[in-house]
Amino acid sequence: MDLVGDDRAQSIQIGAVLLFAVLIIAFSSYQAFVVPEQNRQVEFNHNQDVQSQMQDLRNTIVSASDSSGSQAVSVDLGTQYPSRAIARNPGLPSGSLRTVGTTDESVGLTIDNAQTAGETGDFWNTSRSYNTGAISYSPQYNVYTSPPDTVYDNTVLYNSFRAGNVTVANQSFIDGNDISLVVVNGSLSRSSGGSTSVDVRPTSASTQTVRLEDDGGSDPINITFSSPRSAEYWDFLETTQPNVDAVTSTGPTDGFYEVSVELATGQAYDLEMTRVGVGTSVTDEDTAYLTDTDGDGTTLSEGETTELTLEVRDRFNNPPDNASETTVTAEADSGILGSTGTSASATPDEDGEVTFAYTAPDSTGEQDIRVTYGSFDGTFAESTPQDVVMTVDVSSSGGGGSS
Repeated sequence: MDLVGDDRAQSIQIGAVLLFAVLIIAFSSYQAFVVPEQNRQVEFNHNQDVQSQMQDLRNTIVSASDSSGSQAVSVDLGTQYPSRAIARNPGLPSGSLRTVGTTDESVGLTIDNAQTAGETGDFWNTSRSYNTGAISYSPQYNVYTSPPDTVYDNTVLYNSFRAGNVTVANQSFIDGNDISLVVVNGSLSRSSGGSTSVDVRPTSASTQTVRLEDDGGSDPINITFSSPRSAEYWDFLETTQPNVDAVTSTGPTDGFYEVSVELATGQAYDLEMTRVGVGTSVTDEDTAYLTDTDGDGTTLSEGETTELTLEVRDRFNNPPDNASETTVTAEADSGILGSTGTSASATPDEDGEVTFAYTAPDSTGEQDIRVTYGSFDGTFAESTPQDVVMTVDVSSSGGGGSS
């Protein structure tokens, strides 16, 4: 048998090589095009989920005044790709969640030119400033190019793209004549490919509403706050809120603009304020001022007894956490406070409220009762936030009266 020139084995080898080459090209195409596209979809879906979780975080912050304690919100900082038998995935994507500006005293909000009546005005009839900041989620994906940072900023949640910003949840700090300001306190910085839990704790939950008016001059009430975005974004307040006359901004400085919202004059505004803590370094609020709530201006008969009620409040107009550690002291020139003499001390309850019983003297005319938190140290002044003067009018026992 003549085997010279028989090339059947070579044909089989060539066919095998070609088949292997086809498989290599197919696998390379799968690795180069299919796997990245599938992973891009995983990353995009994860980003949508994180936006929803950030909205839950935003909602928890702005509704903290209705909560009696801490609430936890879970945020998936990273995600996982589907497992693959042959093809390879890149490293797992991760993300970071952090507070921005909450530890910088230059970042905050300020209320100017606001006035309110009574003893509360001793605290509010001047400019008031509060430190706050933003909360930002930044993803680090492998395939999804140019994903947005999702940012909580003064009750607004928005996606920050290179080309601009897209609002996810709108503002809730001003609605007609109602103003609800939320201040963020604490420090948060977490980076990982897994999930993290953010505890939101109200450190001063809104329980009081203070009615503010402008000072009656040429200067309207202004609310100025730090924001990563300029007035160009916040201009929508002028078109959606009838009591917003102008929105301007300066900056940026260290990444923050100072946005000023000018409110319409001749209006009364109901202000509520809440302070929430996230992460670490969360601080509590102390007593900032004392105000009377009931009993001032009461008319009594000689020897008749009435109750004088006051409240200690923090700078957000709410009962301070240490209210029960505060001593409120009252003294009168005549009459009886409590059961024995012309002075008495009491401790506020958990709502910051304290009540003194006052018995009118056997003489007519106006009687002043001086009240302070702490003790009298010789510097009492009715115009200061910590000092209050309550007045009762004592009439003759034959004239009658009411308590």
